[in-house]
Parts: sequence; C-alpha cells; structure tokens
Amino acid sequence: MVQEKANYEVKRMARLLGVSRSGFYAWVARQAGQPGPQRRERDDLDAKVRTVFIESDEVYGAPRVHAQLAREGTQVDVKTVARSMARQGLEGISPKKFTPVTTLPGVEAHTIPDRVRRGWDQGGLDRCWISDITYLRTGEGWVYLAAVTDGHSRRIIGWAMDTHMHTAARLVIDTGRTIAEVARELGVGAQTLGKWVAAEHADQAGEPTGELDLDERAELKRLRRELADVKKDNEFLGKAAAFFAAKQPPQNGMN
Repeated sequence: MVQEKANYEVKRMARLLGVSRSGFYAWVARQAGQPGPQRRERDDLDAKVRTVFIESDEVYGAPRVHAQLAREGTQVDVKTVARSMARQGLEGISPKKFTPVTTLPGVEAHTIPDRVRRGWDQGGLDRCWISDITYLRTGEGWVYLAAVTDGHSRRIIGWAMDTHMHTAARLVIDTGRTIAEVARELGVGAQTLGKWVAAEHADQAGEPTGELDLDERAELKRLRRELADVKKDNEFLGKAAAFFAAKQPPQNGMN
C-alpha cells in the first residue's frame, strides 16, 4: 500500500485488502517511529490528568480530576481518567469522614458512684436531673448540644449549644446557667441546681479538667460537691436532640 500510495487512493486499497485506513496509518506511524492517533490521544489525556492532579497538590482522585477536566472542556468518562491515573501511578487522598468526639478520657482514671442506681424517676420533680452531651450536623458544620432532663417528668428543662466542644465541663457550666433561668420561669427553684448530673459522667465524657481555667475549676468543684452522679442514658440524648430540633427551626444553613 505504501508503494502504491502514489497510484491509488488509500481508501480504495484498504477496502480491497480488507484493512482499515486507521490501522494502515497507525502502522505507517509505527514504522516511522511516531505514535499513532490513539497513542497521541492517550498521551494528551495523560498530560491533562497529570496537570490537574499536580495543581490539586496531589490530592484529587479520579472523580474530582474528571470533574475538573469536564469544566475545562475535556469530555471523557471517569473510568478513563482512573485508568490514566493508574497508568501514571497517581493516587489521590481520600479524607476520612469527620465524626465529633464526645468521650475523651481524663489523665487519671476515676469512678463516680451512681447514687440513684439508674433510678431516674425519684417520685417527684427536681429530685434528679440528668445531663449529657451530643452533637448535631448542620449546614455550617457540627454543633455540640448539652441538655438537662428532669428524671420524673422527662421534660427538657435547659440546654446549651456551642460550635466547639472546648471541654465537657465548660458546656455543662453554660447549661447550668440556662437551667437557672428556666428554673425561675418554671418556679422550680434555682437551689436545685446542684442536683443535676453535669460536672462529669460515669463514662468520663468530655475533656480532661486540665483544660479549664481557674474560675471554671472552681465552678466545677462546686458542682461536684452537690451533684447526684449518674451514668448517661441514650434515651435522654434522643429526647434532647428532638427537643432542640423542635424548638429551633432551620436557619442560617442549619439542618
């Protein structure tokens, strides 16, 4: 075909010999030491993939590289991009899903007695208050919620929220102030503040007390002298989250 190329059309010779024109041209390119059309196309894609990967600080995986190429006008499927990256030995970084932590053991192990023996209902209001901390996902990130429930009525009587879990004790102290205000409104008496479980949990929820400043240490010490310690109960966490969702309609991107 090469020898007769000057006398006959390549299209006609390819049809008569039962070969494709692209195959013929690829063979000619290989004979000349040049890559064929498919190889050039593949090399071009590899270069684009490598450029996007490097510009991402070598973080992007195939899906994000594919999305960036699409924005730049290169139309290929994500599997083709994945093969290109594998061919070049390029590996992205998949970030681990963030999960807030609400249990950070203290430096020294300790055990807090369960003075009510998990008997939350002590037969009347304000005899046993239960507190714990949970976290909620919002459109702007995670928020931490500390809530207090009366063991008899199972009513949420106070709560505090923060975007950072500085320490469990700090949130609990904030919650205590909220409870004092709510207690006055409900007429239950702020003097019962010392009855609720807030300073610590039997499972050592929150951060070590070494993170507290002097005023917070004093507040924590006072609460510890008065509290009736109990272990956390997931039922109350669920009620706290439900209460918060019902009382706070979505706003500012919150879900």
